[in-house]
Amino acid sequence: MNVRKFKWSRALALFLAMTMVMMYSVTMMSFAEEVDGVTNIEKTPPPTVGTITVTKDVKYEGETSVNPNDSHPFAFTYVQEVNAHGENDVVETEREQHPPLLSGSGIVSETSSPSITLPFGTYLFTETEVDDDNYKGEKTSFKVKIDSGDRNKEIKFINTKPTPTEGSITVMKDVQYEGETQVNPNDSHPFEFTYVEKSNGHEENDRVETDRRPGPHPDPILLSGSGIVSETSSPSITLPFGTYLFTETDVEGDNYTGVTTSFSVTVSLENLNPTDGFINSKPLDTIVETGRTTTLRSSTPVTPVIPEPVVPLADLPAVTPVITDQPTPLADVVPQTSDTGNIWLLLALMLGSGAGIAVVGRKKQINGK
Repeated sequence: MNVRKFKWSRALALFLAMTMVMMYSVTMMSFAEEVDGVTNIEKTPPPTVGTITVTKDVKYEGETSVNPNDSHPFAFTYVQEVNAHGENDVVETEREQHPPLLSGSGIVSETSSPSITLPFGTYLFTETEVDDDNYKGEKTSFKVKIDSGDRNKEIKFINTKPTPTEGSITVMKDVQYEGETQVNPNDSHPFEFTYVEKSNGHEENDRVETDRRPGPHPDPILLSGSGIVSETSSPSITLPFGTYLFTETDVEGDNYTGVTTSFSVTVSLENLNPTDGFINSKPLDTIVETGRTTTLRSSTPVTPVIPEPVVPLADLPAVTPVITDQPTPLADVVPQTSDTGNIWLLLALMLGSGAGIAVVGRKKQINGK
């Protein structure tokens, strides 16, 4: 009987020990969730990489107040530098005894600034196409270091380009129905216009061109010209810096009426590519109501749109879809480690089972006596 009593006591002690181990595991998981937000209590390794953002600034030569907003692309390269010990700032032992230097290339502009992710270390960035397309380099290379204390750096290449002396004027056309602003005729009728350079208050052109004609002339020639514009064709005219008067010439032709028939526009470094235009109207003859559709008719012939007839679909028998429940294999049901409620329920069942075993064992001891 003493041997049997000893066996039951040892079994009970082993059961209680296993229960304590499981309770400790549940407590540690709960602590990990509360502190780190995850059930993994392992520490996150420190970062070993950073980012270098490459930007571009293009300026006019001798001009600092006006930004060209230039989209011209510039190529650059970067290479990892070697430190004073003859080793890379980032030692990569898995490569070779003398690991190659990290290097690469990219494209940057005022409208596109790439960010490059690199291991900690020192890198030399160099612009390669410095003097292409009349650009000149002002700041074309950088040495930059990224480490755990400063993981994100930004560099800026600076270039200059010649200050322009001319720009372009885009001439637009808008044709409207008389008294109607909601419908646009999309008119392709051509309209002629002229332009002439205006004189300033000193009776001189805004831009004096002494090379226009030979010999001294106190009154330089005014720039002038002509063109054709419509709603479907908008010409762009390149002109020297100055102020110009545009005038529409055939305003009243073909039953058109002029609304805005002239405008004055200045081309300058601050207003390099301005846009302006003329507005005309034309008669709206009749409005024909056809059901819910309103058709506008004007002096310009309009090709009628004939809707396609609607063909009804054949009556098809209704089909009731059969949805079959797919059984879930027991092997696919994985308990969630974060569901502490289920674990505590399991512990309670184990404690209840242990208590029942102890009671049964005690009764057997008493009966054996």
